[in-house]
Amino acid sequence: MRLIHFSALILATVLAFLLSSAQAASSIRYGKKISGTSTWFDGSDLHGAACYGKLLNKDVDAQDGWHIAAVNPSGYKGAEKEVCFECAKVTYNSRSIILDLTFSAFKTLAPLKVGRIKMTYEFIRCPIKGASFKWPRPKSA
Repeated sequence: MRLIHFSALILATVLAFLLSSAQAASSIRYGKKISGTSTWFDGSDLHGAACYGKLLNKDVDAQDGWHIAAVNPSGYKGAEKEVCFECAKVTYNSRSIILDLTFSAFKTLAPLKVGRIKMTYEFIRCPIKGASFKWPRPKSA
């Protein structure tokens, strides 16, 4: 049984890490390091996770193996869509990945049984190479 469980809210795909509640509402600022707490989610919480199902791509559900994250939308009031499909580098104990924290992304940083980690993250420009950075698009009508 995992210690921490939360419903996915909105993705900044690339981050299931929660923004610090002290952060003021803003748009993305690349390269600014922010401290926060990460947990992980999977299974039914992937339905409507991130920008899938809520803001964009309503006919696509996130998958367990995707490195995506949920972020606290209150930190981006009026700019929620700006964080969709962006990349972030998350660092914990000198390990880092470019991601969002589904369980597969969290496992890259720490064992799932840890449940919650203190980490830093920063938005970065998405790499232009690599299959892992090709986001699913809505089906054609």
